[in-house]
Amino acid sequence: MLHRYTRLLLLALLVEAVAAGASAATCVALSSGTWGPVDAGTAQWSCGAPTAADSFRIPDGVSVTLVDDVVQDGATPSHLVVEPGGALSAAVDGSTGSIDLTLGAWGLLCRGDCSFTGGYRSFDASPARLLPPSALADAVWRVGELVPCRDGDCTSDAHVMRIRYPEHPKTRASLAAVEPGRDVVCFWDPDPGDVRASPESNQCYEVVATAAPVGGPASLDLDVRQGDRNQHGYPLARRRLREVELAAPLGVGERWLTLTPASIGPGLGGRFVGRWLRFPDGSGAAEPVAQKILRVVEGGGSNEDRIQLGDWRGAAAARPAGARAWIGYGFRSGDPMLVMAPVRVGSATAASQDSSVSFEGVADLTAVVFDDVRFVGASGTDFALRQYWIQDATNLGGSALYVHDTTGAVIERGCHTGGDETAQGDRTHTLFTPGNTDLTVSDVSVRYHGDDAISMGAATAQGTMRRVHVAMRSERALTCNCLSAEEGHPHRLVLEDFVCDDATDQNANFQMVIGPGGAASLDGALVWGGRGGTVNGVTPSRLTVRDLLVMGLDTAAGQAFLPQDTERFVIRDVAHPLPNGPGFCVVDPGSTWSFRDGLVLDSLLGNESFCRIASGSSGVLENVALVNVDSSHPLCGGGGTPSCGAVVVEDPAGVDVRDVTLAWQDGVQTSLSHGLRVLGAVPSVGDLVLDGLLVHGLHGSGANPALATVDAATIFDPFVPGSPVDGPCLFSNDVDGNADFEAHAPASTTRGLDPGFVDLAAHRVDTAPGSAADAAGCGVRRGVDAPGIRGYHWMHAVSGIVPERFADDADGDGVPVDPGAPTCPDGQSTGCSDACPLDFDPEQRDSDGDGIGDACDLACSDGEDDDGDGLVDHPEDPGCDAPTDDTETSPALPCDDGLDGDGDGLADAADPGCAWAAAPSEEPECDDGLDNDGDLAIDADDPDCAAPHDAAERPTGGACGLLGAEALGLAALGRLRRRAG
Repeated sequence: MLHRYTRLLLLALLVEAVAAGASAATCVALSSGTWGPVDAGTAQWSCGAPTAADSFRIPDGVSVTLVDDVVQDGATPSHLVVEPGGALSAAVDGSTGSIDLTLGAWGLLCRGDCSFTGGYRSFDASPARLLPPSALADAVWRVGELVPCRDGDCTSDAHVMRIRYPEHPKTRASLAAVEPGRDVVCFWDPDPGDVRASPESNQCYEVVATAAPVGGPASLDLDVRQGDRNQHGYPLARRRLREVELAAPLGVGERWLTLTPASIGPGLGGRFVGRWLRFPDGSGAAEPVAQKILRVVEGGGSNEDRIQLGDWRGAAAARPAGARAWIGYGFRSGDPMLVMAPVRVGSATAASQDSSVSFEGVADLTAVVFDDVRFVGASGTDFALRQYWIQDATNLGGSALYVHDTTGAVIERGCHTGGDETAQGDRTHTLFTPGNTDLTVSDVSVRYHGDDAISMGAATAQGTMRRVHVAMRSERALTCNCLSAEEGHPHRLVLEDFVCDDATDQNANFQMVIGPGGAASLDGALVWGGRGGTVNGVTPSRLTVRDLLVMGLDTAAGQAFLPQDTERFVIRDVAHPLPNGPGFCVVDPGSTWSFRDGLVLDSLLGNESFCRIASGSSGVLENVALVNVDSSHPLCGGGGTPSCGAVVVEDPAGVDVRDVTLAWQDGVQTSLSHGLRVLGAVPSVGDLVLDGLLVHGLHGSGANPALATVDAATIFDPFVPGSPVDGPCLFSNDVDGNADFEAHAPASTTRGLDPGFVDLAAHRVDTAPGSAADAAGCGVRRGVDAPGIRGYHWMHAVSGIVPERFADDADGDGVPVDPGAPTCPDGQSTGCSDACPLDFDPEQRDSDGDGIGDACDLACSDGEDDDGDGLVDHPEDPGCDAPTDDTETSPALPCDDGLDGDGDGLADAADPGCAWAAAPSEEPECDDGLDNDGDLAIDADDPDCAAPHDAAERPTGGACGLLGAEALGLAALGRLRRRAG
């Protein structure tokens, strides 16, 4: 593959060279200066007045700056070349707005210095202004009220999501400055390390319309198709906003919704995995928070359709039959977003194999959109690409972003959309690094490309990837790994917070693959939906994984799911591996391994094992639970396979099984072949250690006991003093052990008492202090040492889920999350579910009674005066544009910005210069320490100043009277009195 891509790049260079003599004319820049439109600017060209049909070359020593759109002709082959020593730049500022560079068929080749910098629209500023990318924190907008389908009809091919804001002068000014069709909305979180990221983190959408009427609600419309073109990898049928109807009532905590027939659409059953479901709020708008879809089952014909929610807590509220909901996108009211006025680099033809963009010099690209170009490539360069969107790359059999032999490459805050599903689509990548590359990737979203999203093929490729979300919803059954670093070469990768969303793999490969000789660490990963295994390190790779969450894979492959060094994991709702497949963890003969702190819940294992430990290997299976509380998903349920067992150990050579729970709901499992099965002989004392094993609820025949050994005499009798095998806890199993085992076991060792630790209502195993499982003294650990993921990750936030743990108390405040209980009302902390699952709030205060605890409530809807100005929440406090604002202050209001604007040591309401929160200044003339009217009297000493907040030291026709600032103060007082009354 390396040679094929090298040939492609060389071919592109050859085509460019031929182009110089084939186009209508090649205009050479003779002097530095500005350029734009194509026939204007101060730069001088050898062809006089350039035309759109010309090609352009910027030679050594010449610098050209784009100040307006430059459009080349798609009908005549043309190109733009920047030679070594030459420079091409474009910077969006307050005078230009966005800049479009539309390339001819032979594209852009930059061998010199290329710098493109877009801008961002300000919010809460009048007049509106553009801000540079360095001012992201000041450019943040907030998602307002959501209205799916701007025409109110989601039954057709609706594709617009409307964001609505209350009417306000500063909102009106901000929206009036937005340019539909040119500007885009991107969810670049100003604090990328924030684990409370928006579900739309690092994703971008086209702005298609704005409205800012005086006296009415303002709005901004987004095209959720990501543009007008029908992207190959994400057809419109799956991108549309869809309205569905419940065919049966939905209860609190339920995860399956039953829909009326044909709600989803024929053949689209699995096509909405990873999308979001939300209900209306009664006013035509959507509820603020959506839930992610884990499975969609299209019933076909007159059969009912079904949707499974991804959040294990299930539905937050009951819904009657006939209730309607929307399948849409993950925006949440209050989420941070930015409106980008980009430098847009596009293609005049938008045709396959046209308009490549290659950087071979120094490239610094920020706030840029690449639209319909063949590919974006970097070779032999210092390459920085930040805050970017690559959409609809047209390179068949190639890559949207191609980084090769770079001395350093930084790629951050990016969005990739589009793809190709033609015959060559299974060789199209989103990001490919075929050469020796040291790559840093962070905060990138990849959606709907044909083949491996990220493919590393270099012998010395290494990189760090943080907060990467890959969604691979392919129409065709392509290879579709989220990450592939095979190619027979070593790699050194560090990955943190990696989401692999719905990869579909006809080759039964893994979602993420590290090739022979490679080394990788993965800290925080979510594999969601799709098929195949999860993460594989091909021997002798060195691969460690921490905090792995696997949910909802509907796999037809018998692949293993866990690398051989995995710590802290949750696997849930995985179904349909092939009969006799290898299960979830497979240990190679003679290897070393460890699986610690894990939960496997309601997952079907076919006829084989959860964990099969091959001969001669050594390692530890510690603090792991396999639990089934759902009768539709028996663990290892084929029965009759002689070697089957939840855990199978072959000829152990140093195997520890400690604090492990194997539990089945009573009456469900009828044919399991063993809980723990030991095959072969144990060579010596210590080669097999069992300590704290618990097996519960195994119902089968006498040939399938809970604990089975081929040769009980060599397993070291667990009831002999000094044995390395501690007596197991066996509860409510039909048969506890084989004949040899039973012969050695005292009657008191096996127990028929059900400890009652499988909680069907809460879908969990209760291991809290004082619980039946805790009293058993064996099995998985309790409390803060419970198995599963230890912390809340960015990957959970963008997927809208909180992974279950046995403790169910992620914030450690002593109030667990309980899906079967109502949310804690104000001041109640027992018998209810935590109102703020991720915020420490042991008293569970909910002052406004909205079901969201004060600890995580938004400032503009929490019932409190957060900024101390005497005004509470929206709409009373002018610093609140909407109930979803998370601060009652506003940088556009000097008397409500939380700052001491005039340096007198007092801020906002505490400053006597502020009549009220919306006053224009903290330092009016009657509080500025100056003699503004020349009467030798200053501020309070001036007879024209009735109060410090008066606007002028001279009479101004009422400016200091009841028609001026004092009237505003009385109006505010009146509102406070009305609220008090």
